[in-house]
Amino acid sequence: MMLFWGIIAYFLVPYWWSIAPISFFAAFFLCKTTPAAFWSGFAANALLWMLLILFKTLPNENLLANKMSQLLFLPHWVLLVIVSSLIGGLFSGLSSLSGFLVRRAFNK
Repeated sequence: MMLFWGIIAYFLVPYWWSIAPISFFAAFFLCKTTPAAFWSGFAANALLWMLLILFKTLPNENLLANKMSQLLFLPHWVLLVIVSSLIGGLFSGLSSLSGFLVRRAFNK
């Protein structure tokens, strides 16, 4: 569910942080446990960012990804994609976890 809304947000809102409110509210209403909240947000956004990065970089033969990986002293552009996806997944996972914990705080 978070992956679907993340894709919609990416095309409607041009900001990288637009996934955070979606993850927050999806976990607020849907998640049942703390690990499920974090990992669902993490997996959805990490996959989304990886697919979007590959969608943008593969048609131009990885020119920008190669330049950015050289700038960051990474040996290959694929490592840049993995690191970026992990950072995005962590961002969304923490947002989802926050949404779940806010709901739990209001229920007490």
